[in-house]
Parts: sequence; structure tokens; C-alpha cells
Amino acid sequence: MSALLLVVLIASVVGTATTASEGFCEDYLDCMKRLETKQNDCLLTERNVQMSTSDSCTRRKWDVKMDLNGLHLRRAELARDCVQKNIKDAIVSESTLNKDQLRACRSVHSKFSFVPGNQRRKRSSTIKRGSKKGDSRQKALICRKDTKIWHKQCSELAKCCPLTEDCKVNTKEIMEQIFEERRKLRDLNENCHN
Repeated sequence: MSALLLVVLIASVVGTATTASEGFCEDYLDCMKRLETKQNDCLLTERNVQMSTSDSCTRRKWDVKMDLNGLHLRRAELARDCVQKNIKDAIVSESTLNKDQLRACRSVHSKFSFVPGNQRRKRSSTIKRGSKKGDSRQKALICRKDTKIWHKQCSELAKCCPLTEDCKVNTKEIMEQIFEERRKLRDLNENCHN
């Protein structure tokens, strides 16, 4: 009898937790997938710019930028894969959010579907056409800006998905590599002039 009561109690707790899911971790996964797609697009665009660069200083900067972008893409993949692997724990994870966090997360959640895309594309399509080389550089710049917007949105959503905290361990090594590449790029920007 007590075993049956325990099973019923556990089932009701799990049932309550299931209905309490807000979908924050799912939003995070969706955001990270979109971020990865954008990062891939940017890598292709920037590779075209890199290939058209002639002077060695600018070329070295682009090489470091390409390495850095590749590392950011890999980090996004690792973070997304980790949350995806543990998504079954999202309901329990989200239930640990306090009232203030929940309010803030609901606000972020409600804004998520309105993130980049149409407005930025409209603005970017009004840019005057110049040389093909200039167009590529402009596309790369716009792509990087859009990627930053997606990254910011995903970071906000990550705060609402406690699973991401456990997943930071998986990206620690790659973050160290990112910091090293950023340092290299700063050094090049300071010391390498055309």
C-alpha cells in the first residue's frame, strides 16, 4: 500500500513538473541552431573576403578572424549538443528558477520570436552597391553584426535554461582558445599596419 502511495505521489509530482515547463531550454536550442547557421554563413562570406585580400598584414588578421569564427562555431555546437543531450532534464532544471528569474525569462521568451532577420535584412538591402570586393566586405560586416545579435539573444536564453551551467564545462577548453585568438587579433591590430 505504501509503495503504491509513493508511486502515485511521484507520478503527481512529475505530472505537475511536466505542466510547469516553460520551454526556455527548447528556445535556447532553437536559438543556438539559428546561431550556428548564421555562423556558418558568415564563415563562407568571410572566406571570400579573406581570399581577395592581398597585403600580408590584412591577410594575417583575416586568418586569425577565421580561426576565431571557427572556434565560436565549435563552441556553439558543443553547448547546443550538451543541452540537447540533457533536454529530458529541462523540466526539472527550469523548475529551479525563482520568481524573479521566471518573470525575466518569460519576458525574454516572449521576445524570442522577434529576433533578427527581417528588420536587419531590409536595412542592409538599402546599402548602395559598390565594387564586388566592397560588397563582400559589407556582407561580412552585416553578417558579423547579425551573429552578435543572435549570440546576445542566445546568451539571454541560456540564463533561463539552467542546463547550460553544467554544459559550460564542455566549452571551457574552447573558450581558452577563443581568448588566445582574441589576444592575437588585438596584438595584430596594434602592431600590424598596412
